[in-house]
Amino acid sequence: DAETVTFNCSYSAYAGAQNVSLYITNSSNDAFAENQSESVNGSSGSSSWDVVLSAGNYTWGCLSYDILNASDWSSNRSVILDTSAPVFSTFANQSLAIGNALSYTVEANDTGSGVDCYTVNDTTNFQMSCAGLLQNNTVLAIGSYDLTITVNDSVGNSVSSEMFVNITAVP
Repeated sequence: DAETVTFNCSYSAYAGAQNVSLYITNSSNDAFAENQSESVNGSSGSSSWDVVLSAGNYTWGCLSYDILNASDWSSNRSVILDTSAPVFSTFANQSLAIGNALSYTVEANDTGSGVDCYTVNDTTNFQMSCAGLLQNNTVLAIGSYDLTITVNDSVGNSVSSEMFVNITAVP
């Protein structure tokens, strides 16, 4: 999915500004190149451009020239466009005998911005670390516990899935 991103380049030039340009990488975050350019005048101001970008990791910056042809680069900035939720890679129902502790690590992958944190809906009986470790908080009674595990990436995309934890009698 493509998104329109607005880039703003501010400039200041004692001798008077002449030109400001937007430089941006491709979606793989390489091949830094001029994307937009504009003639300007005055000692300071800003230029902005709307650029349609596909999902990816971009670095961008601004280059300005004054009327004496002296140049000045801005600090580079990053923008990550990620519209895909993480995908579970290690996820299975669990079964254990009463009195045993649950310690199970759920895993997910996210090719966009990376996995941020995992959560569990039943925080009375279970706890889950942001790293994906699911553990029981209390001694669990015999029965089945229906859990919803959610994982989100660093830009807020999330996915949830149902997991059952079955507690059985000691054989």
